[in-house]
Amino acid sequence: MNRQIVLVGVFVFGGSMLVQAQAQAPKPTAEHKKLAGFVGSWALDAETKPGNGYGAPAGKSSWVERWEWLPGAFFLQMNRDGKALGGDVKDRLIFGYDRAAQKYSLVFFDLNSGVSRYGTGTASGNTWTWAVNGRNDDGKSFQERCTIALVPSVSYTVNCDTSPDGRTWTPAFEGKATKSK
Repeated sequence: MNRQIVLVGVFVFGGSMLVQAQAQAPKPTAEHKKLAGFVGSWALDAETKPGNGYGAPAGKSSWVERWEWLPGAFFLQMNRDGKALGGDVKDRLIFGYDRAAQKYSLVFFDLNSGVSRYGTGTASGNTWTWAVNGRNDDGKSFQERCTIALVPSVSYTVNCDTSPDGRTWTPAFEGKATKSK
């Protein structure tokens, strides 16, 4: 009988600890929820400009982007698949909000080349500004700055410039995405 009482006590204590931990678990903030305007599938038509820092050939491209929340709704994953002048496009990006830095963050993975890039961003209304540091396929460093003007759940435009040194900027990429029905 004493053993049963001890076991019941352990389960009650353990259960109350679990409920308390769940009650104190962080929840997505308004900043996290702001990313929701991108959720869904988008068709993007774009142009990579000559002299871009990516090391990519200039020309038109089109792809599909599928944006979805990762478990917990703190991070948004974008899966990008399509065609560009240089070949198939297959990328994964993960976006989130860093409460400590008070900035958005992104990690970019090019699944064709193994290249990854990291960046930070800010949002003002429906205008997103991103700054990314990376290396192109040839290993050359570049900086990228992009502005995205979002009409939530309808469309967005993206314009990016690249720079080898952070002083001289060259138009690198522009595109328009339309939300799929």
